[in-house]
Amino acid sequence: MVSDNMPSFTDLPPGVVMSARRFGFDEAALQRFDAALLPAALAGAALKRRLEFLAGRDCARDALRRAGYDGNAPLAIGDDRAPQWPAGWVGAITHSHGLALAAVAPAARQCGLGIDVEPWVDAARADRLRAQVGSDSEWQRAPAGSSDAEWFITVFSMKESLFKALYPQVRRYFGFHDAEVVAASADAATLRLTTTLSDACPQSAEYTLRIARSDGFVLSLCAVPAGG
Repeated sequence: MVSDNMPSFTDLPPGVVMSARRFGFDEAALQRFDAALLPAALAGAALKRRLEFLAGRDCARDALRRAGYDGNAPLAIGDDRAPQWPAGWVGAITHSHGLALAAVAPAARQCGLGIDVEPWVDAARADRLRAQVGSDSEWQRAPAGSSDAEWFITVFSMKESLFKALYPQVRRYFGFHDAEVVAASADAATLRLTTTLSDACPQSAEYTLRIARSDGFVLSLCAVPAGG
């Protein structure tokens, strides 16, 4: 792991732009964000929920602007609770422990994007949840130098990113065991579907994910190329 507490990638897939924000959990932190980004449905939500939502939407709006989008889409919450991206764009948002990130790309370059950030966990929690997240063969694929707990939360994060990237295409929920890690290095991994999710996402389809680490977090990114 590196000393910087903000995980980041050294390179990004074609067309992908990312934005990140740190934020605190107090009333003063709300002043950093555009209140117009908060939907009426969340006006009475707990402070933590409002700040996480605003930080994530702020990252998304910044990433879209830097990627070349010049519109004013509200990024509303859809019926499935996912952000509603502008026509012609794909994206994903994640937040955890005062860190928010968003990734966006033109749909002509990427047909799906997933991103997930997770704090490191202790060995006891990893042991308790390992069977729910992966198989014995996946735990044996940990890159050299990665502890069992570090690899557990990395696999967890990657499967969350894969879900976010594929859900807009398949429009169905799927679980941790519907995909498996078949290869991994310190900064990338390949996940293979163990279940057919749709015609475009059949069993045995493979997806490459990027991995970044810091002292506080692990970050994963899944980009599905358009026409790939």
